[in-house]
Amino acid sequence: MHRLRRGVLALALVCRVVSSVVIALMMCTIVYDVLARYAFGRPTTWVLEANAIALVALTFLALPDLYARNQHIAMDLAHNRMSDAWRRVSSVVVRLAAVVFALLLVVLGINSTREVFGAGMLTSGIVLIPVWIIYALIPLSAAVLLLIAVLPPRSRSEEHRGGPDAGGSGRSEKSEEVSAG
Repeated sequence: MHRLRRGVLALALVCRVVSSVVIALMMCTIVYDVLARYAFGRPTTWVLEANAIALVALTFLALPDLYARNQHIAMDLAHNRMSDAWRRVSSVVVRLAAVVFALLLVVLGINSTREVFGAGMLTSGIVLIPVWIIYALIPLSAAVLLLIAVLPPRSRSEEHRGGPDAGGSGRSEKSEEVSAG
């Protein structure tokens, strides 16, 4: 089970790296578009659409790793004031919510992907991309999130922290002091 968990976490890390590359590519295309538009008077027709697609991709690709490292949205103020027992309860609630959310994204994402694949839908504009490729990112990243959420954490203290993160909450001690005090 430990080997499977490590493999899933490695896959989540790959998704995060890909989302980071997508952000860098978005920045490059935006700079290109600004230069083309204002320096050469030749605006592009594809940058806006490409970046809209990239935004969806990077959001869903980053999701599993953020959850795995417990860097998702957290209610620190309330969580830091809870007793250990209530923190454990909130950890279970967060894990269950992640499972339900990921499962819904997998099922609905697969259905949507199959639908647009069957319809042969393409993006509009100059570059025609099959829409199913873009849609497929949603159930794929949600499946990784689901695996992270259902695989047992390595230790009880990992579960206690509110997520399957092996490396802490990702928040600095200084920020936790500020939110606690």
